[in-house]
Amino acid sequence: MKLKLVLITYALIIISACAPSRGHVMLTNYLDKGIGVYTYEDVVKRWHSADEMIEEKETFTGVWIREDEIYPGYVGPPYQTPSIYGEKKILVFDKETRLLKSYHVEYY
Repeated sequence: MKLKLVLITYALIIISACAPSRGHVMLTNYLDKGIGVYTYEDVVKRWHSADEMIEEKETFTGVWIREDEIYPGYVGPPYQTPSIYGEKKILVFDKETRLLKSYHVEYY
């Protein structure tokens, strides 16, 4: 019985770790609602100017990058490097109307 409880607990931990975070869901909901509605300026007001810009014939793409460091704590030598995780938001806008056309978010 104890083994079954332990296995169920581990399974729930693994499932919850793989599920999208609340922040991810809120971000995708925000961006889904913004397609054809939000302008580049609206997005800049919310985040800041894009970290990278890619100009194309009919569109332009803004890339927003956020990186954070996690220090593993003092469990080893002091030269231990932090883990880096982040998020890259890639938003494509119509050049003429400046409206959001599509997006892609990468987590690492």
